[in-house]
Amino acid sequence: MNRKKITKAAVTGLVAVTMVPAMTAPIVANAEDQNSEPSNEETVVTTQNEVGTSEETQVDTEAVVIETQDESGLRSSNEKKHPDKERTKVHVNYHDVETGNNFSDIIYLNYPALGVQAKDIEIPDGYQIVGDENFYFINYGNIFDSDDNFIIVDVKQVKQTVKINFHDEANDKYFDGEQVFTVPAEQTTIDAADVEAPEGYKVLTTGKIKIADGWILVEVEKIPETQEIGVNYWDIENNVQVKEGEVTVAADAYKVNTSALTDIPEGYELVNLGDIQIMDGWIYVEVRPVATTKSVGLNYWDIVNNKQVSEGSVVVDADATKVNTSTFTDIPAGYELVWTGDLAINDGWVWVEVRPVEEEIPEEFLAQLNVQIVDRETGEVLNSIQFLSDEKGTADATYTFVYGEDWTVEAPEGYAFVEGTEFGDLDVAFGSQSTVEYYVEKTAEEPTQPGDEEEPNTPAEGTEESEQTDGTDTGVAMSLAGVFGTMSAALAGMVALLRRKQK
Repeated sequence: MNRKKITKAAVTGLVAVTMVPAMTAPIVANAEDQNSEPSNEETVVTTQNEVGTSEETQVDTEAVVIETQDESGLRSSNEKKHPDKERTKVHVNYHDVETGNNFSDIIYLNYPALGVQAKDIEIPDGYQIVGDENFYFINYGNIFDSDDNFIIVDVKQVKQTVKINFHDEANDKYFDGEQVFTVPAEQTTIDAADVEAPEGYKVLTTGKIKIADGWILVEVEKIPETQEIGVNYWDIENNVQVKEGEVTVAADAYKVNTSALTDIPEGYELVNLGDIQIMDGWIYVEVRPVATTKSVGLNYWDIVNNKQVSEGSVVVDADATKVNTSTFTDIPAGYELVWTGDLAINDGWVWVEVRPVEEEIPEEFLAQLNVQIVDRETGEVLNSIQFLSDEKGTADATYTFVYGEDWTVEAPEGYAFVEGTEFGDLDVAFGSQSTVEYYVEKTAEEPTQPGDEEEPNTPAEGTEESEQTDGTDTGVAMSLAGVFGTMSAALAGMVALLRRKQK
């Protein structure tokens, strides 16, 4: 029995050793050595285990078949199943570890083959093998179908580093850029759109830029630090252009602040202040003729209750910087100014301090109605009666004497009111008196016999005289309720002449 020594070094996965006849073809095949003869000499198989150790195993066999098992449990073997086949077809699957792309090739190895050495694999142009693996074991899929045999090779593109050399033609200046491109080794151009312009410059080169010895040449131009912007002054009241001007701004500015305008037309003022958008190298500025007057806001502030009472306004000269309180016409009712004189204008407003006016209790008075009965024929005042209001009021108010409630009257005996005389409610201002006269005339009835006359109309015992009001004598109101019916009957045929006097 022949003893063969198998050395295991650096093997990945589970390795099973099976004995086969000694004259079987070599276990490891070289893609370039397709005519090698079987050997009876000691065979050495190099593999790698999980812990990276090396072992030497003495096997009593004529030859060996190595079977491997991957992490998923699938087994592959180099045991020859079809003795009539002389070569093994293997798919080489290339996996780009940077992009994730996969592509494949086919190689043929002497049959049977355990794997292939890295140096025997033809790597695609522009790629290189990743890692330091020297041997790739064949994964046998379907042992009856050689199209399922494959190896996986991790690769990555071979890169080149490309730097930029900038050329400022206007200033005849060359300088290197900081940007660096890393591209496939076979790439010959760089897109100008991918070039970052140096600070303060803009790229002039367009399209594809040729790579020469790891460099590209890019034409640039220095960006101006400022730019001139046209100003179109437009009168919005008359809808006409007043003039054109210009303003200098930063080269990268996209708006202009009105504070930078130095050529505003004389006699005009800006309508709006702040930033104005630049459009095609111009800004549109609205102006209007300067007014001769202006309206200033008034902020009336209650200093007692620390609150705003109201807002008002006053018109002053356009160039005024202060306002005199004598021009105020909208001081809040019930308030008075704390200060009088000139007040400063700040941002179109005047701060006006006010305080509540202390309310005075107005004096109240009675109202007096004087009623006189006059003989129409002789003009003699036959009777004079005074009526007082039953409440007091201020001088700007009136009291209504309601006929039949607050006052009433009847003609003296032997007289009758002139035909058409009417009686009604009368208004008298508090604190004053009003006199009304009613005319009567003698009736045709028999005169009263001596001794039958009624007592004169004098105040009843215990009745107080009316008080003096504003220096005018007032009488006591007469109660005529008993004779009111008789008076009403006599009014039907009377003629009245009413004269009302205010004293």
